[in-house]
Amino acid sequence: MDNSTKGIFNLIQKFPTEEKCIAYLESLRWNEKVICAHCGYDEKIYKFKDNKTYKCASCKRNFTVLKNTIFERTHVPLTKWFVAIYLFASHKKGISSHQLARDLDITQPNAWFLLHRIRFAMNNSLDFKKVLDGIIEIDETYVGGKNKNRHWNKRIPNSQGRSLADKSAIFGILSRESGVITFHPKRLPQKGLQAIIKAKVSFDSIVNTDEYRGYFGLNKYFDHRVVNHGGYQYANGEFHTNSIEGFWSWLKRSILGIYHSVSKKYLMKYCREMCFRYNLRNKGNEGIFEANLFQCFDCRLTYKDLIS
Repeated sequence: MDNSTKGIFNLIQKFPTEEKCIAYLESLRWNEKVICAHCGYDEKIYKFKDNKTYKCASCKRNFTVLKNTIFERTHVPLTKWFVAIYLFASHKKGISSHQLARDLDITQPNAWFLLHRIRFAMNNSLDFKKVLDGIIEIDETYVGGKNKNRHWNKRIPNSQGRSLADKSAIFGILSRESGVITFHPKRLPQKGLQAIIKAKVSFDSIVNTDEYRGYFGLNKYFDHRVVNHGGYQYANGEFHTNSIEGFWSWLKRSILGIYHSVSKKYLMKYCREMCFRYNLRNKGNEGIFEANLFQCFDCRLTYKDLIS
């Protein structure tokens, strides 16, 4: 993206109309060769006089660039969508649906659904499907309330430590070269954790963990370095888990400071959102904005699918 799009004011100037937004999406999705959104045919595609609708000569069906995207059948103008995606990119810890509703002059339920569609596009990234290598940091964390913050009659017994009675476990793998991925298992058994690690980490990697017993035996498969947090050791030269600990802090500050409360049903979507932000943190707001638009294609999300 060129420098003319830096900042929200310049973005609005560059995309003032629906036609400008559609033209930009077409250039991102098809470059100069239109492909049918229904059957994938690309030889004979006819363009209507409205300058946005196409018809495929093979399947005889009409389509636009919005077909099979997060924008399909939206009632919110694309000009507002572009502003929403840019605001989402520029706020380091995210933006709440209430704030976005005020910024775009739309209803809060519309803003909530819009934000979840943007997150859905972020989840479409190939970063979550690749195998990580290099120097790897692995850790787990727990998201949920604390008994000390609850009224005495709402406190949950035996919920301290690693108990999942009132918390959700999040498991993360971070490569210092290529980014972070997260998982939301119901439990954290040794066999399950190590199966994920062996599937997502290259065997020639250096793996750094703390002393949690779920990581015992990783030295059979990897160059495994252990940092003894229980013994007040937080780094052994370049071997540490401080990077992924920093990511956990970022994630929790986002939930506590912006979203305030996240249900277990949607927790993984917010984790993947923060992974997307973390992996693109050096690209700037414009880079994240454009990368998010690239992920919007071939990933439609309906309201029924979201709440089911």
